[in-house]
Amino acid sequence: MTHFASNLHVAFARLLGARNTMAAPNRQVVGLGERQASQALPPQRIFIAIHGLKEASVLVKRAADREWSATDYPGIERSLFRNNETGGRSSAVRLARGSRFPRHAHQGTEEVVVLSGTVNIGGVELNSGDYLFTSAGEEHDVVAVADALIFVSSQKGTPVVE
Repeated sequence: MTHFASNLHVAFARLLGARNTMAAPNRQVVGLGERQASQALPPQRIFIAIHGLKEASVLVKRAADREWSATDYPGIERSLFRNNETGGRSSAVRLARGSRFPRHAHQGTEEVVVLSGTVNIGGVELNSGDYLFTSAGEEHDVVAVADALIFVSSQKGTPVVE
C-alpha cells in the first residue's frame, strides 16, 4: 500500500472501529474486526475495500468540510475535489452574480452540472439541475447570471485563451 492509501485505510478503519488497521497487500481490508460477514454495517458507516491498489478507490469530500479558495477572477471561488492523472480536475465553483470566467480552451472533455443559480456558458443559459457536456477543442466563457454553484469535471487542462 502507498503511504496515502495506508493513511486512508487507518482513518477509515478507526471510523469503523476496526481492531487491526494494517493489512498485507492484495488482501481485502474491511475494518470489521470480529464482525461476521453476514452482519450488515449500519447505514451511517462507510465500507471500503482496498485490493492492493496503489491509490484509494474511494474519495469522500463532505460539504461541511468544504474549503473555498479565491481564484484570479473576482467573485469566483473554487473548492477542489481532486486533480486527475491527465491534467484535469473536479471542483465545485461558486460564482457571484455578474462574475465571469474568461474564454478558455478544452484540451479534453468537460462536464458541468448547475447545482444552484443560473450561468451562461458559451451563450447557453443553464439553470439549477441543468447539465452541459463539452468536447475537446471547444472554447467558451462562463458568466454568472445569478449567484450560482456549479460542479465542473474536466479531463484535461483548460488554458485561458483571452
